[in-house]
Amino acid sequence: MAQNQTVLGNMSDHPEAIDVKSTAATATMVNGKCRLMTIAQTSAGTAGTVVWRDGGPGGTVLFTTYSATNSQNDIAFPFPGKEFENDLHVTLANVTGLTISYY
Repeated sequence: MAQNQTVLGNMSDHPEAIDVKSTAATATMVNGKCRLMTIAQTSAGTAGTVVWRDGGPGGTVLFTTYSATNSQNDIAFPFPGKEFENDLHVTLANVTGLTISYY
């Protein structure tokens, strides 16, 4: 690495602001393109799942997250985050709360 070169690269590659949203129901959480950074998923009396779709309720399933009974599942994606090309949609089953951070 050359002297004075930063490991992080050009600062213009980094987001100016991280947004946070929460839901307790199936929803399109972000309209348009975004990068998902963190997930906090909470379940109560029954184990829960969240199906993550790119492109709204009928979009492509990218992955599914799980939480045990009476627990919280926290996930952090390494920079630059998990990319959603279109709307970020979640389908919740037995999840009492879901909070995400994204840009």
